Amino acid sequence: MTDRTLGERVLILRPGALGDTILALPAIRAMRRHVGRSARIEVVGYPRYLRVAVNPLHADASHPVDREVFSGFYSNARRAELLAFLQVYSSVIAWMNDERGEVHSVLSGLASVWLQSAPYPPSGSGVHASDHLTRSLEPLGVDVSPALPELVIPADAETEASDFLHRSGLEPGRFLAIHPGSGSPRKNWPAGELAKIARMGERQGLRLLLIEGEADKESVGALGALLSVKPPLARELDLLVLAAVLSKAFAFVGCDSGVSHLAAAAGAPTVAWFGPTEPETWAPRGRQAKVVKGTSSLARVEGFLADLNR
Repeated sequence: MTDRTLGERVLILRPGALGDTILALPAIRAMRRHVGRSARIEVVGYPRYLRVAVNPLHADASHPVDREVFSGFYSNARRAELLAFLQVYSSVIAWMNDERGEVHSVLSGLASVWLQSAPYPPSGSGVHASDHLTRSLEPLGVDVSPALPELVIPADAETEASDFLHRSGLEPGRFLAIHPGSGSPRKNWPAGELAKIARMGERQGLRLLLIEGEADKESVGALGALLSVKPPLARELDLLVLAAVLSKAFAFVGCDSGVSHLAAAAGAPTVAWFGPTEPETWAPRGRQAKVVKGTSSLARVEGFLADLNR
């Protein structure tokens, strides 16, 4: 049943990268439960990442955040156009930074229900980013119970993933996926450490799969140079296909990156190494997700892999 307070058409503004989008899924799912299936939810962000958010559990449609109309939050020249766009929605949720009050100023001109919240919790708060977004919905009467991100992987992505594994000579459940990159080199686990983990997998009879995104060529090359055998490479796969591939891995190893969030949400046993960033806020969430940090990281990964083999 549709929530009449929030109405039939909801717009959620959540510009952010892959990890940001995945960590918003529990909040979007909570909103879906609140307004019901008959209401329409649309989300604004980056189209490539919103692939994981448009499905029967979450949003019905997406809009690219780089559309000129959204510059109206910061430009008077587009303000009237933006207000006209937003007025068609019965409720608007903006998870956006607003240091100068411009977003608040636009939303306060709406007759519809609206809510603006910072997209991230304060640094050092110990609050997880996913919980922060969900809790922000409490004033709207939404159930803000913590929940894990849920992915919906369509049948065609599953088929393409199976074809990829077959071409790569990999068997489901018998390969270790490693993603050595991230959005910043300072967040990357050193290549030498990852090479040791690759050899741990080899001792357990696992093949290796390397994951390469658009900014990972250097980190993948550094790791590949330390390996005796060139492994298969998943290079810039469609995100839902990559999620399906990772869901079939024996385990996934990465760092503080969007791909680690994708692996954890896809259900892969996931180990994410954290260096300069706060795992209390940014740790991947999944039923088998683990964070390692510090000098004991390699031993903890080895124990994690050994436990999976039991």
